[in-house]
Amino acid sequence: MEKKWKKRLGIVLKIGISGGLITYLVSRSDLKSIGDILLKSNILWLFISYILYIGSQLVSSWRWWILLGRWGRLWFCTRLYFIGCFFNSFMPTGIGGDGVKTFYLYKRGVSLGQGIASVFMDRYIGMAAMLTVGTIGYAIGWEGIRQGILAWVWPLIVVGYVAGSLVVWKVRWGRLARFMSGLYESLMEYRGRGRDVARAYAGGIGVQLLGISGVWFVGSATGLDLGFTYYAVVVPVASVLVMIPLSIGGVGIREGTLVYMLGYYGVEAERALALSLAWFGIVLMGNLIGGVEFVRMGMMEKRREVES
Repeated sequence: MEKKWKKRLGIVLKIGISGGLITYLVSRSDLKSIGDILLKSNILWLFISYILYIGSQLVSSWRWWILLGRWGRLWFCTRLYFIGCFFNSFMPTGIGGDGVKTFYLYKRGVSLGQGIASVFMDRYIGMAAMLTVGTIGYAIGWEGIRQGILAWVWPLIVVGYVAGSLVVWKVRWGRLARFMSGLYESLMEYRGRGRDVARAYAGGIGVQLLGISGVWFVGSATGLDLGFTYYAVVVPVASVLVMIPLSIGGVGIREGTLVYMLGYYGVEAERALALSLAWFGIVLMGNLIGGVEFVRMGMMEKRREVES
């Protein structure tokens, strides 16, 4: 009972943080101006952004399949990946998309340790690719960010990632508890899978470039005249901060980050907020595919149960 109350309290707090941040941003902006920007957006460029987002998820699915040792069919892993994205975006519960993917793998004979390890490595390598692209953007855009908060926040993020990596790969944490030994052993197997890790990393770079390109098209659709390198700085930072589990689907944190950071490049709050909302809408539309697949998969499993 106490755990349920803690989960509910956590959800309420996340909703409160997301709602509070959005309320704050909207209260300091002109709603009519935001509406006008969205209504006048270039539909074609928004559609291209949507296609790029779907493409990034397909590449991400392939990356996860590679890390799973090409287990099962690529199409099945792609369906699971989209289902995970759906849960991350639409389900304000303690069951994240990663947990859902691990659960489905376990039902189909993949050990819990292997499932969790594959999901972790997918996140870990994706973060490595994100930091690579973001650091290149950081170096290119240094003149525009050296006097802002990003000048020291980004190096802290990179240092934190490196420190975490040392703990994961150098500390024998699998000995701390018996239930952790299986996960530790599954994770350490990736040390001998250099080619798969390299392929996954290359796929991660592709995902980042597709994602940044998608946001660039949304920015162009909403009237922003910024070069690709600006987005190469802003998008990775926003993506990292959205991963912090303090809000519902990153709502509020994403918008606040974009409004704050784009402000350094002279972008007014209304246009930055319109960009963020439009991009969030595209992500939600793309992740709805996972909801459809979740229903379909449930129906197929029920049919098998009836037939057996």
